[in-house]
This record gives sequence, structure tokens and C-alpha cells, in this order.
Amino acid sequence: MVRLGTSIGIVAAMLLGGPPGRGDERAAPTSQRYKITVVGAAIAPTRPDGSPWHTEPPDSLLGAITTLGLISYGTPPALAKVAGDTMAGSEKKQPPSPKVRVLFAGEQMETFPVVRKASPVWNYSFAITVSPDRASEPLYIMVVDAEGDEIIGKTKVEVGAFVGKPGFVVEDAGSVQLLQFKVEPAPPSASSTFTFTVAPKDDLDKVAADVDKRPRPGVAGDWRGVPILNGDYVRIRATGTVCPNSGSICAGPEGISPKRKSSWQSYNRKDFKGLYHAALIGMLAGKPVYVGRWLEFKADTAGTLLLGINDNDVGNNSGTGFQVIVEVNPPDMVSAGTVGSCGYLVDHSKLLMGTDALSPEALAKVEPSFAEALRACEAKPPSAQVRKCILDATDQSTMTACQAASPSTK
Repeated sequence: MVRLGTSIGIVAAMLLGGPPGRGDERAAPTSQRYKITVVGAAIAPTRPDGSPWHTEPPDSLLGAITTLGLISYGTPPALAKVAGDTMAGSEKKQPPSPKVRVLFAGEQMETFPVVRKASPVWNYSFAITVSPDRASEPLYIMVVDAEGDEIIGKTKVEVGAFVGKPGFVVEDAGSVQLLQFKVEPAPPSASSTFTFTVAPKDDLDKVAADVDKRPRPGVAGDWRGVPILNGDYVRIRATGTVCPNSGSICAGPEGISPKRKSSWQSYNRKDFKGLYHAALIGMLAGKPVYVGRWLEFKADTAGTLLLGINDNDVGNNSGTGFQVIVEVNPPDMVSAGTVGSCGYLVDHSKLLMGTDALSPEALAKVEPSFAEALRACEAKPPSAQVRKCILDATDQSTMTACQAASPSTK
């Protein structure tokens, strides 16, 4: 059962700008972007037929140690085995590892899984955009067991009803007893800027583990995670130095070329093996992101952007660290040209969400090419028509066709 907050008609009226008064002119229909937060859920501890979602075998090692220990003290083997089996315990019933999947308008959003919890908490946010003419379209909600992708519960609701109330609750959908969402309009044309320092000894895994505790009180410019919604345009700039191995060689955010110290490549993080050592790197929604001295990209996935050093042995690092400025812009600011759009239009896909194509030699060629293309774009900015075409493009060939179809304008 779905608890609906507001009727479709009221939501549609809200998206249209509200009901007109006598003599008023109705406002032109506009789309509204919403920030959706998947808060938490309550899930039945067993399947509908009473069987467990998962099982954990008895602790056979503990049982064997107990049995052998008792035998060594002269306990008859049969009695020792009974005691060992008792210590090992019986098979334990385990809950699922749930994650939430939301589908709307051909786009799929998905939370991270919470391992074996019947009362999972995600507090994961993503964005959807709803226009008045789509208020009655279906939005699909599924809770899935990450261990096997089995559906725990699912439902369907008209998107206008989904966004019509700050708190949206799904009840009794399969084995999902309760699933809570928080819904809020995303503020239009609101750019956010985050300024902080990634310290030389900031191990990406360790700082990510306490991301909710940062920034630390009283520490200016301290490392922090940056919240990103799908569809946001992100611009990162970094300066500073990191000196691995107690300062024998230092480098900026682009990292240390293997031509300077090839042996240090073996100390790279395993998900950034092909990149320069000690470079500024990041993770977004579990995917690797090479940052270096600059990076601009459109986020396809929502999550918290985490930044760190490409080094699996940060304990002997020194230097100033990397001073980072992260600017997060909603889509409407970029499409309207209210932020510097050239950087977003220049192709730099090789730097995003994966490092397979980035050998150190290839990487050295990418940054100058981007800088050259950026200067050319800024010297002759693209027209609004070209800009919109590129922002809507899904692949590089379409982007190239956009740029060729319409002249740039000053």
C-alpha cells in the first residue's frame, strides 16, 4: 500500500505555478527538479513463506577446537563432540542486504546496499525532474536484495503524487513493511562551493569511513565529502604539493610521473594503478575519478564525492597537501550559460569514471589538449542552441554534430 500525500491535480497545479485568480494570466508551465532522499526501511525478517533470506552456517572451527580441547583433557570423544556441536551452534537465520531502486522517465537511481539488515538506513539522495505534462507518469520503486538481486518488494505510483508531500511512505509492499522518502524541491540556480584541504596523509578509505564527522570543529579548511546529485555539473580546481617518502620528491595534484620515480607506481591504489603516483583522486558512488589539477564533469550518479591521495602508504607523506575548490552547479545554471559553460562542453571523457584508457603516457597528452580546446571555446563561445544541444547529447559523436550544426557567437 502506498500512502499518498497530495492529489495529482494539486501537484500539477503547483508545477504550473498555482491556480490563476480572476483576471490573472496562468504562468507558463515549468519543470521542477526535486531532491529525493531514501531515508530507511523496515523489512520482514523472513520471506513470505517463513524461510530465511540467508543463513549463516554454524561456527565449525569453534566446535572443532572445543571437541579437541575436551578430548585432550580426557573427556570421552562422544561427549566431547556433543559439547563441540553445542559450542558451534545451529544454523543462523540472516536478513537480506537491501538496496532501493527507483525508475522514472528512463532513468534509474539506486542506493548502496546495507549488508544483512532488516532495518536499513540509507539517507541517500538523488534528483528527478518533473514537468507538468508528466505528473501522471509512473514512478517505479523496488527494494532488492543485493545478494542475488531478488525483489523484496515493489510498487508503482504516479510521480505527481510522489513529489506532492515532503514525506512519502510506502507500506506493505511485498516483504517491505515500511519505506520512507524525504522529498524537497531543489533550489533553482543555486551553486554550492566547497573549499578545503586534502592533507598529504589523507588515506581515501580512512577519511571516507568518518565522512559524516567532518569537517572537524575548529579546523579550518578541513577535508570533507561533497554531496552531488545526478545531473549536477561539477568543477574541481586544486593546487599544492604532496611529497611521498618523507619529501625526497614532491609534485602537484597531477602526481609524480613514472619518469621521475617509476618504482613508486607499485604504491598506487589498486583502482588507480595506471595513474601518476600521489595524484589527487576521488570516488563517487563507488566509481574512481581522476581529478589531478582540474576536472569538470556532469554527474550521472548521485553520491558523496570523496577526495584523497593516490597512495596506499600515506604514512610517510609530507607537503602542504592539496587545496581544493569544488563548485557544484545545477543543470539550469549551465544550460542558461550563467556559469562558465565552455569547460563543461569540451570533451574530457577519458578522465571520468574509470582509468582503463589512461596510461601515464596518454595522461600527459590529455591535459594540454583540454586546455587548448578550452581556450578556443572561450575565445568563441558556443551559441545557446549549441550549448543546449551538447548538454542533451549522450555520446561524443552527437556532441561533435551539435558543434558543427550551428555557428558559435560572441
